[in-house]
Amino acid sequence: MPTSSPTILVVDDTEHVLSLERRVLEDAGFTVVTAGTGAEALAQAGQHKLDLVLLDVVLPDVDGLTLIQRLRELTTAPIILASGKRTAGAEKAEGLQLGADDYITKPFTPSVLVARVRNILRRVGYRF
Repeated sequence: MPTSSPTILVVDDTEHVLSLERRVLEDAGFTVVTAGTGAEALAQAGQHKLDLVLLDVVLPDVDGLTLIQRLRELTTAPIILASGKRTAGAEKAEGLQLGADDYITKPFTPSVLVARVRNILRRVGYRF
């Protein structure tokens, strides 16, 4: 069972959303690294041992669904997709089929975000 604080990569191109997600996750006891673009996300994934990725689907430089495949080359960390724009059932199914472990629709409450993160991290051995 892992003993250190889980490290979460939060990827979102909207600064206030990124800041809010970071604060919520840090307040819940997680270590958080952030990225505003797909390129930054790949760089962070190459520099950190990640326990989970919270990935916005709509990014300025690459589609989040495409980014999943590139992240999978760098990490086996579970991925939660998040989107307020691409919320149709077919898009959610596509994200899950491409390797995401969960798909959360924005806006979401902080408690739901933390609960989903903890639920997925329990599957890899963390206890909360």
